[in-house]
Amino acid sequence: MNQPRVRVLLASLHDASSPGPRYRLLQFAPYLEAAGVQYTFLAMQSPASTRRSVQSVLLPRAWRTLHNIVVWMQTLGFQLRIVFTSRHFDRIVLHRVPISGWARWLLRGRRRDIITDFDDALDVVPEDRREFLGGLNRRLLRRGLENAIRASILSITSNANNRDIVERLHGRAAVIPTCIDLARLPLRDRRAPVESRLVIGWIGTPSTALYLQSIEEALLTIARAHDVAIRLVGAGRSPFRTLPAEVHEWSFDREPEELRRFDVGLMPMPDTPWTRGKAALKALQYGASGAPTVASYTPTNVAMLGENDGTLFARTPEDWVRHLGQLLEDAAARADLGRRARARVERFYSVEGNAPLLVRLIRDPQGPTS
Repeated sequence: MNQPRVRVLLASLHDASSPGPRYRLLQFAPYLEAAGVQYTFLAMQSPASTRRSVQSVLLPRAWRTLHNIVVWMQTLGFQLRIVFTSRHFDRIVLHRVPISGWARWLLRGRRRDIITDFDDALDVVPEDRREFLGGLNRRLLRRGLENAIRASILSITSNANNRDIVERLHGRAAVIPTCIDLARLPLRDRRAPVESRLVIGWIGTPSTALYLQSIEEALLTIARAHDVAIRLVGAGRSPFRTLPAEVHEWSFDREPEELRRFDVGLMPMPDTPWTRGKAALKALQYGASGAPTVASYTPTNVAMLGENDGTLFARTPEDWVRHLGQLLEDAAARADLGRRARARVERFYSVEGNAPLLVRLIRDPQGPTS
């Protein structure tokens, strides 16, 4: 028996070029449509504005401040648009959309139909936004997202740390990890490189590229001992002082090929309240394509990636040198860890495997959350 169609508004601050709405919502589109969930995607920012947001740490401070002010003013009109548009939909899914007190009041009659989705820690200011205006913007966003949680019958988030944030606000929470579309990232055996040199790769945005500075000395040691390419995709510019690195511009179409060429993936990060809200997406991307990862040891990373499933965890610079050296010298170990990483993604983090829960929660936000 066919289920009745459900009309859903998927609203996001950023357009589809941003990793957030793309990985959290839009890559599930075929499964939503197949299950009778008819969605409309509404983005507040244009592609150009989204690009400025993603690359904001690269902007001069004055331009960054002006951009933040413009974006914050846009959110007021966007909230009104959601309020007036919502009557045409059975469900409203808000991806990282801040809600003001007045908008929450106007939406109070729709609370049972509203779902909030987010994939970062809400209760802290990230390291790259601690300057006054950046921190103020983040605090306003945090307050708006807390209002969104209170305006919603359900919040969907990426890990247990973020679920706890929702529950502290007396909300209902469900965990759907940030997932990988395995059809886009076919498995490649890492015993033989694609290029003339082994590639140590990193993919991400300029804000997380700052974390690479913490392992520059370790990478310098590796580069002196091995003929390797250090490749950064999406960093905007190299964060290194002296280490030569290739910087490639990110694009959606080129992403699978860039990942296929990585022989080893990097995921450095500090262990902070902010990073504990992260979704380990880089390592999941590397692993889905069959590349092992060397990652910083954090409780969140270990919980998500497993201690024996394709990721080697580093606590010290010496760990980074040892793990990278081992993977560069041992082709069989690279291939074995890569296969284990792929298997973990298939088991826990695939779009196909997590789509049924998302569909069920959208159809019935008041139902079971697992």
